[in-house]
Amino acid sequence: MIDQWSHWTPDWHNESHAGTLYAGRSYFYCYTYGVTYTGNGHTSSVWLRTDDDTGNRNVWVSDVNLDPYGFRYDVNLLPHC
Repeated sequence: MIDQWSHWTPDWHNESHAGTLYAGRSYFYCYTYGVTYTGNGHTSSVWLRTDDDTGNRNVWVSDVNLDPYGFRYDVNLLPHC
């Protein structure tokens, strides 16, 4: 995973920017579908709820920046929100 912005809602629009989730081991509560996002060689509408590294709770990040295993299986491993 790479550093990425977190968002208050499952979209990538600037007005939803909350904080930052830094690269490394992260945990996710659940997934939902939101605005499609392209990055890191992937395109997806799957968003993951987490707590970011800048103190924001229950924020969203796109799954496009997960490692290959996480990107492929996240919706099988996490509950739907």
